[in-house]
Amino acid sequence: MKRLKRELPPIGDNSCFTIQNHFDAKFDYPIHFHPEYEINVVLHTDGTRIIGDLKEDFRNNDIALVGPNLLHAWRSEKEKGVRVITIQFSNELFELNLLNKEGMQSIAKLLNDSRKGVVLNPINFSTIKEKILGLIDLQGFHGFIAFLELLHTMSESDYRLAHSSIPYFSDFENSVDNRIEKVCNYIGQNFNRKITMEEVADVVSMSASAFSHYFKRYTYRSFTEYLLDIRIKKASQLLIESDTPISIIHSKSGFNNASNFNRLFKKSKLLTPRAYRQKFSVKMA
Repeated sequence: MKRLKRELPPIGDNSCFTIQNHFDAKFDYPIHFHPEYEINVVLHTDGTRIIGDLKEDFRNNDIALVGPNLLHAWRSEKEKGVRVITIQFSNELFELNLLNKEGMQSIAKLLNDSRKGVVLNPINFSTIKEKILGLIDLQGFHGFIAFLELLHTMSESDYRLAHSSIPYFSDFENSVDNRIEKVCNYIGQNFNRKITMEEVADVVSMSASAFSHYFKRYTYRSFTEYLLDIRIKKASQLLIESDTPISIIHSKSGFNNASNFNRLFKKSKLLTPRAYRQKFSVKMA
């Protein structure tokens, strides 16, 4: 029997949500699950969507919301020109009975329905897509408000359930190898300094070669890609939420020099750090 996989997303801080924006996306994730909610947007391709025990085709564009520990995967033969945007958020985000407050009822229903999988009607695609695209470069307070607006728009839109008869896989939640959790915690605590794969491999008493394959098998990205995700995310947060000089941000985020930081940041965000701050920084009163 093929072992089911629990995905470990690259969460390196206390953000309300994480967002990954992949161009020319490869559909090589195995069927997997995780304790976070996930909004998945697939653009510019046809393919097959798997949620729980439901497997069905989608055409051209697709938006779905998957609840905690619900099996899911997307498949497509096309890669060139395909874009996949994935938003994940914790099931602890709405604690303290927030979902019971006035105005939150429709979001509460949406999240409850997502435990069987929610597929959005294509008629609502353009409106929801624009809100998701607007969310990509927002963090902090404004990001959270835009995120709530996205959930509210989704909750008020036409959608259907995947009607999964296998909604939960909590029994599998602890099947992930605890070594990878130890590794991800170590990276999260040390990303702001020079850190090598050999050093991290030593944390779990593995050779660098064995660790490289092992890490990618569980996180679906290389050690270098994962570390860069963490560093770019931290730099983005500092640019938006603080007045820390850009000349200092690169070192606080783990980049060895300003030139390398500027190049990699622009490649990821399509803006220089300075332009990114000017466009998205939180204005302090």
